Amino acid sequence: MMRGGNATIGTWLQFPSADVAEVMGASGYDWVAVDMEHGAFTRAILPDVFRAIERGGSTPFARIAQAELRPIKDALDSGAQGLVFPMIESREQLDRAIALQEKAMAEEDRIGFFLSDNLMHHMIFSIACRSTVWSWLEETNADLERFRWLRAATQVLDNQDIVNEHKQIRRAIAGRDPIEASFLVSKHLHMMFRKQTEVLDQFPEHFETSKLR
Repeated sequence: MMRGGNATIGTWLQFPSADVAEVMGASGYDWVAVDMEHGAFTRAILPDVFRAIERGGSTPFARIAQAELRPIKDALDSGAQGLVFPMIESREQLDRAIALQEKAMAEEDRIGFFLSDNLMHHMIFSIACRSTVWSWLEETNADLERFRWLRAATQVLDNQDIVNEHKQIRRAIAGRDPIEASFLVSKHLHMMFRKQTEVLDQFPEHFETSKLR
């Protein structure tokens, strides 16, 4: 339903029980969000809970407690098919996302960098009051996500370029300059085209190059 842009109906699960999760999943909801912020869920029980929701026929989501790499990885690795982030309203949270990217770069953690890059994008959509659009994009942009991951994994490319552009966007948002922010976001989106040659050279097996070059 999300892929078609239609409204969906879901509910929240705060009780850490796979049995309860399966009942909730079978109750006719499109999705069930496991509330990792307010519920008493341990890392060990999450896979069972997410599987139980799917057995019931609903899509398992996770609301994470903090916009941090560890809970994001835990939720996704355990089977969550979508993430709900806590309230994102301040420039400090944008700074935190950028700091997570820089930390991931320093540790040569390309998975961490990709996840924190997604976190930054989600925050920008939230600040613009477009969280619903972000949720729809997450359901429909598998090809784009694949390219972005390969770009993050391309050895010859320096991810510092991405961080630098994020910092410019952050300054425009903090300065309440929508024209500059719009220009910078458009420029950032076109980075894929500026860097596609390097990605194609390292991962030619993933592309029909005649359509891209």
